[in-house]
Amino acid sequence: MNLLRDSAQLQTHLRLFENAVETRHTILRLRPNQRQNWMGLVVAHHLNGNLEEAKMVLESYFRSLKVRALLSLGQFAQRQNQNVPQCDVEHSESLLYYIRILEELENFTEALSVLDQNEKSRAIVDRQAILETRGRNRVFISLLLIFRFIQLGYSQSMIRRTQKRHGPP
Repeated sequence: MNLLRDSAQLQTHLRLFENAVETRHTILRLRPNQRQNWMGLVVAHHLNGNLEEAKMVLESYFRSLKVRALLSLGQFAQRQNQNVPQCDVEHSESLLYYIRILEELENFTEALSVLDQNEKSRAIVDRQAILETRGRNRVFISLLLIFRFIQLGYSQSMIRRTQKRHGPP
């Protein structure tokens, strides 16, 4: 096991991310009950540029916890027999990492939804991170709206120029 873990670290250091994903996947299959193995695979997918895969692995990890598990479409369901303590910092950080991946996938509304749900349930411990993440997502959403309005204005001006040149359709 130590050999595999060292191999994965070396592959990451050498930027052999595809190999690191395979090694991390092997480690996870051997010891799926350790959080570090799940997070190692998520980070390997992230570094390899497979954000969708990283998101799916994190969702599988959350489903395996029997705690406010992330289900498809970002919906939450309460499960019994919670096996994560109330103020678990590592779980909190893994939720923040999931939100960061959603941001990188440009799914800002889902990221805000996940943030709000986990803030209400106090699953995310770091209050400063909550404020920063919420602000960052709102800025991204605002910038996307501004960009779309600019794009719309540019498109409309191009249509008017074309109509002037060629006449109305």
